[in-house]
Amino acid sequence: VISPEFLREFEPVLRRALERNLRVIVNWHHFDDLIDDPKGHRARFVKGWKVIANQFAGWPEELCLEVYNEPRAPLEGELLNEIHAEAIAAIREIHPDRTLMVNPATWASVRGLGQLRLPEDEDNVVVSVHSYEPFEFTHQGAPWVRLTSLKGVRFPGPPVGEFKLSDELKEQMGEWAKRYMTLEGEANPVSLRVIEDVLNDAAAWSERFGRPVHVGEFGAYQAADLASRETYSRAVRNACEKRGIPWTVWEWKSGFGYWDSKEQRPRLREALFGN
Repeated sequence: VISPEFLREFEPVLRRALERNLRVIVNWHHFDDLIDDPKGHRARFVKGWKVIANQFAGWPEELCLEVYNEPRAPLEGELLNEIHAEAIAAIREIHPDRTLMVNPATWASVRGLGQLRLPEDEDNVVVSVHSYEPFEFTHQGAPWVRLTSLKGVRFPGPPVGEFKLSDELKEQMGEWAKRYMTLEGEANPVSLRVIEDVLNDAAAWSERFGRPVHVGEFGAYQAADLASRETYSRAVRNACEKRGIPWTVWEWKSGFGYWDSKEQRPRLREALFGN
């Protein structure tokens, strides 16, 4: 159960951000019961959104509500579309004009856009996709995707000097490693072309269906070298802006951090906000 008291605890943070001319997205993360049993918990989910919507009634229009972060199987297809529609309808009773966001299926990926259907009468919803391509670069060293032993992947490829896969990854990634080590330019699996292909698909979907698209997450895990992270961040930012797609970087100061807590300075400012 989401309590108003809980929501009030982080209101000062949101107001501080709004006072500093930031746009704020309130996003529902990690309702694992809904993922595991969507039909059994959809009523709880919609009820929760009624509580959230009431809490933020009357807030400035710069605050956006995002329905659910990274839905994935079995929360997909028409079932996900139905639950999106129910939650949107509950929010609209209190926020008829506020901008809302939804994520497509398969972890908010661009490939999940093909399953997405929004209510036809709803004209103020932004579709937020997450883009971590090329995944072998952005998630090297990440334990939650079992790539702890993957390291030394630079952006763009091929590598400079020696690159070796650990024994545990050779069967899973041997063919990818061969292409990464030998192919040049756009043919390399760690290249700008991988990023642009995904964003081209997102832009084409947006054009076809008349729905605005936002890159709600992109970033590279801290196991990658900083120079490659800077190059990658600049590449994604420029590719988004070239296509008129707004973006949000993941995240502030944890594993993908923009902010270096030890040095007390930003790591990626020039890449994201420079020329």
